[in-house]
Amino acid sequence: MRLRRLSVATLGMLLMGTSGMVVSAQEERQEIRTAPLAGGANLRVTNRNGHIRVGIWDRDLVEVKAAIRDTASRRITLSLREAGGGLELLVQEGSGDWLRLAASRSPRCQLDIKVPRRLNASFRTLNGDVEVQGIEGFAECETTNGDIRVRQLKGEVHCETTNGGIEAVGLQARLKAETTHGSIRLQGVAGGIRAETTHGDVEAEQLDGWGEGIQLETTQGDIRVVLGRATGHLHAETTVGSLDIRPAQGGGMQIQEGHEVQMKIGEGRQPIRLETTHGSIRVR
Repeated sequence: MRLRRLSVATLGMLLMGTSGMVVSAQEERQEIRTAPLAGGANLRVTNRNGHIRVGIWDRDLVEVKAAIRDTASRRITLSLREAGGGLELLVQEGSGDWLRLAASRSPRCQLDIKVPRRLNASFRTLNGDVEVQGIEGFAECETTNGDIRVRQLKGEVHCETTNGGIEAVGLQARLKAETTHGSIRLQGVAGGIRAETTHGDVEAEQLDGWGEGIQLETTQGDIRVVLGRATGHLHAETTVGSLDIRPAQGGGMQIQEGHEVQMKIGEGRQPIRLETTHGSIRVR
């Protein structure tokens, strides 16, 4: 009988807990915001739980299309205001109460943005990708748990992610790229490069360096490079892995010691450093 009474009491508590829990219905909607922004001005975008996709147009105007999924208790709000010599777009989420938080999916906001071609911009999000195309000026891209893809940019680009890959294609720009768990792929990057990952391969082709230097590093992964126009002092090093260094434009005297190769390629003087700990290096 005692065991039976305990079961009934426990059941009553469970029923009370269930009846007290309010599950907020998920809502989906789209919001559109616009604001004037002169070419060459500053733009700062901060999102949360959603992608940021950026394209250009020849207008002194920013257009934001936000695809939002939220609830009445965890409402997402967009703030687009003047700040720092330009505009700031901030996505914020209401806190809600703990019962509703436990019973619903996280709110999400997907941002698709049109911006002037000339711009100094910062794009940050969590749990989403960042894609930027066509900007001339400066672009800073940052995410956690997402990939970064940048294409056809001019000037300078910084990319940083955790648990995601980085892809840069067709840049007339210097590039700084960092990730912890993801691969890095570079194609047609003309400027100086510093690219680093801890767990992933690095692939790069058709580089130049602008005489500023090229540095590609990984800890757990291979490095595969087709230099293109890039010339300079090559230094390739691995701890556990093979070295296959045969640049298409040939090279001067090669010095090889264990898992390290140094070579002069062409007339350039910039450093070209390739380094991995557990992986192989191939250069063409």
